[in-house]
Amino acid sequence: MIEVVENQPYKGVIYHYCSWEAFYSIVTSGVIRLGWSGRMNDLSEGNWFASLLLERLQKEHFEEVKNNPNEVWETWRANTPDFYFSSFSKLGDDLGMWRSYANQASGVCFGVDSSVLGITRAVPMRNILSVKDLQLGCAEVIYEPDRVSDIIENLFSLFGEQVRTAESLPIEVQMLFAQASLRIKNPAFASEQEVRLIHSPLLMSEGVGMDGDIDGKKTNTTSALGDLKFSPYSDQIGGYFELDLFRDNKDALVSVNIGPRSVQVPFHLEVFLKQHGYQKFKTLRSSAPLR
Repeated sequence: MIEVVENQPYKGVIYHYCSWEAFYSIVTSGVIRLGWSGRMNDLSEGNWFASLLLERLQKEHFEEVKNNPNEVWETWRANTPDFYFSSFSKLGDDLGMWRSYANQASGVCFGVDSSVLGITRAVPMRNILSVKDLQLGCAEVIYEPDRVSDIIENLFSLFGEQVRTAESLPIEVQMLFAQASLRIKNPAFASEQEVRLIHSPLLMSEGVGMDGDIDGKKTNTTSALGDLKFSPYSDQIGGYFELDLFRDNKDALVSVNIGPRSVQVPFHLEVFLKQHGYQKFKTLRSSAPLR
């Protein structure tokens, strides 16, 4: 697969904001859930990138795009493999993040050293082999419109002629667009400085059509992270995979920051973590100003 975006994994401490209930589950089990990309917090996830992409395709006088831009986008989405995420940030004590993702600042933010997770790429590949090196990535999200435009131009410099002459978007081009879009998000979210843990399994079923409908009875999952699991949400039953975050590497937990509105007692927190084998973390209390 040709790489259009720099594919080195993000190396450094990344921070996850959550409730104390979620933190308890992650720490005691040692795993974190990677949820389906369709449940990301940005309701326009992918649409901003799609609008730039369609605008660029129209400049190529690609008749299918000019006449049916929405149909082209939906076709691309239907042929795009499922990806599973967990969102982190480069910010370890940000008021906006506390309010949005940590129970209105009453929760917790924990730091993970991503360099010890054994991840070798930023964006994973869809692959029939259950190989962690291929199916798992750690990617810094790109928000800047200029950088996104450069990515699109790189794609067209490689495949422009194929796009201009094809009756529909070639599958290889669709896959590269999808791979690039995993790192791209609306600039309105730039303040979050997101880093994503991304999994790209190969999900198959007898009778799966291009629209994703499953008519057969047998399903197969080729995933380095094991079986696809499910959890109920208020509006649906959603799929997720479990990533071994701490189970075999307790030293990956480097900090635990108590939220500015939390009543958590630091001593209790430290004893709890040490009882579960965590030794090298720092306990902090948020200094984020609350109004």
